[in-house]
Amino acid sequence: MSQPAPPYFLWNSRQRFFTCITLADAAEAGKKVSRVTLVTEYDSKCTIYDSEGTTWGFHYVGRREKFSLFDRLLAEVYNPSREFPVSYSKLRGYQFAELQGAYLDSVAHDDDILTQFVEAGELTKRIMQCSTFGELIETWKG
Repeated sequence: MSQPAPPYFLWNSRQRFFTCITLADAAEAGKKVSRVTLVTEYDSKCTIYDSEGTTWGFHYVGRREKFSLFDRLLAEVYNPSREFPVSYSKLRGYQFAELQGAYLDSVAHDDDILTQFVEAGELTKRIMQCSTFGELIETWKG
C-alpha cells in the first residue's frame, strides 16, 4: 500500500487544523477514530503534504458515506472510538507556497494551539522566512 513517508504535514481545510505527523504518529493512524471524526467526514477535508512535493488524501476504510441527523446528534453525546484502516491516495504535486499558505492560514485562525508558546506574529515571520520543506519542519519543532 502506497502512503506518504513521515514526517509530513496534515491540513484540514474546514477546521483550519494544521499539524506535523511524525513516524510514531503515522503508525497510530486509524487506531482510535471517534464517531465525531466519522460523522464530520474529517478525512475528506484533509490534505497531506509530503517532503517530495506531493499531496495525498486519505479515507477511513469502511466508514459510512452518509450519516443521518440522528447519527450526528448522537455523536455529540456518545462518542466512542474504534479502529478503522486508513487508505491513502496520491492527489497531485504542490508548490511550496501552497504548503506555506496552509500553515499561515492555520496560524491566522489559531485558538492558542500553534501559538501556545510563541506569538502569532513571530511564528508567521518564521514561516514566511522558510523556503523548503525541511525549514518548515524545523520551524514546527520550534
